[in-house]
Amino acid sequence: MASTILPYIGYIYAVLTAISFCIANILIKKALMLSGAEQLTILFIVKIVMMLAVCKYVKVSPLGPAGPRKMLSIRGAVGVLGLLSLYTGLLFLPPSDCSAVSNTSIIITAILARIFLKDKLGITHIVAILLAIIGVIFISKPSIIFPRPPSTIMGATSMAQLANNDSLSNYSNSSNQQEAQQPQQSTLFNANPATLFTIGIVMALFSGLFFGILSILMKKLDNVNVHWAVNTIYAAYVGLPVCIILSFVSYKIGLAHQNLEAEYSALPSQLFFSFLSAIFAVLGQVFLNLAIAHEDPTKVSIVKTVDVFIAFLLQYIFLNISVDAFSVLGSIAIILGSVLVLGMSMIEK
Repeated sequence: MASTILPYIGYIYAVLTAISFCIANILIKKALMLSGAEQLTILFIVKIVMMLAVCKYVKVSPLGPAGPRKMLSIRGAVGVLGLLSLYTGLLFLPPSDCSAVSNTSIIITAILARIFLKDKLGITHIVAILLAIIGVIFISKPSIIFPRPPSTIMGATSMAQLANNDSLSNYSNSSNQQEAQQPQQSTLFNANPATLFTIGIVMALFSGLFFGILSILMKKLDNVNVHWAVNTIYAAYVGLPVCIILSFVSYKIGLAHQNLEAEYSALPSQLFFSFLSAIFAVLGQVFLNLAIAHEDPTKVSIVKTVDVFIAFLLQYIFLNISVDAFSVLGSIAIILGSVLVLGMSMIEK
């Protein structure tokens, strides 16, 4: 049995990565009182604790070997930039738009893997990449392809701001309470909707770029025998102080927790969901490291696009998102692309 599964273990890890990240994202939706920087702070703390325990168990230095520490530091910085870019994109874009644009990381990974890792990119992989992109677009329905009124874009922006500025309206029972507790919008959020939308698109593209580079760095670090726990923890070394500072600054300038006393009753449950989300996010990162250790980054990125399909199902079940024809077609395209890659791998092996 083990000998049968072993040739495909990288793909299994890639699917587990997708499942873990999707569960983490669903749990984030249950902790909207916490800002993105605060969510990332909790994530990085959990990551440091879990990975330090692994490092101690396997008896490796949490700083990694002396030789690749410069590359590890770059890996950590790139990971943090990717997360911050994605979060900023979500502030100014509907989540569907940000998801579609950030998945350009598939293409970036394929190009960089061909240049720096000399990975072979066959016609099957190219077709799978195209199917994945089509699937993501159909499910996400970005407004640059499926036009929507400007008010819809601004409405999504306001909802993102509302969630990340810790409005208590979700915890109120009357419209009067909602109006009283809703924080004032900052000058930035009062900018032209088209400007905000452009900022969101640019930041989502940056997140795709950073995540594409990250996949290549992770593979190169694995090639020099850096343990996956060390590979995982370096983003926390860089990101934890950055996110603590961002959380403090956002509180001081009034972008978060404007009515802190009224939030105390709901805060424990919010922290609980954020903590659970962090655990699944760390597991997803571990599975991603293991997947890249066993397979080419391009193939892992292609298979991992099933996260859109899994997220679509989980959101439909737990967040009551309706199904439409484009979502069904997109899901089929993503699954077909992954099946093509797996099928060709089985034939080759």
